[in-house]
Amino acid sequence: MRQYATEPLTLKCVMANENALRFYAKVGFQIVKADADALPPNYTLRDTHTEQYIALVDLGND
Repeated sequence: MRQYATEPLTLKCVMANENALRFYAKVGFQIVKADADALPPNYTLRDTHTEQYIALVDLGND
């Protein structure tokens, strides 16, 4: 997905899903918001590895 993204990827992950949270952290996602009142409670995560986003590179400016 990173090679097609035009902005940093975001996703939601259930707070209780510790395995998924560890995986997302390992591949470069960071928690940017916590929603403890949601059902189920969840985090919003944003990708920090934007250097891998080919679509974000402006090839027209040299």
